[in-house]
Amino acid sequence: MNSTPNENTIKEIETRLQHAEARMMQAEMVDDNVRVELYQEATDLLIQCEKLMKGSGAWLMACLHARRENREMCLQWLERALSVGMLPDVEVIRDHPHFQLVKETEWFVVWSRMRTKRGDR
Repeated sequence: MNSTPNENTIKEIETRLQHAEARMMQAEMVDDNVRVELYQEATDLLIQCEKLMKGSGAWLMACLHARRENREMCLQWLERALSVGMLPDVEVIRDHPHFQLVKETEWFVVWSRMRTKRGDR
């Protein structure tokens, strides 16, 4: 894993992030079988980003798991994004479309309150 990516690597990461998010959005408009495939494609792209630069795919991976209502994985990726400074402000996360299904769940409310109390963006 390259800790200081060059310009070409950054462009590659950005492209993969865009493609992953597009797959996530497409997944919301298709039947369950295709949705699973699109989420897997997005996951694969985000893991590729993580291999290129730690944390680069963490925020979108958290978003993907929020959309799938996968609490444990969502929390894990939120914390990873936080640890590398790639996590948006808590208010942004609460209002983000990817978090609409979980924003009022107990685990997410507790997590966001803890971040706010700690002063994490």
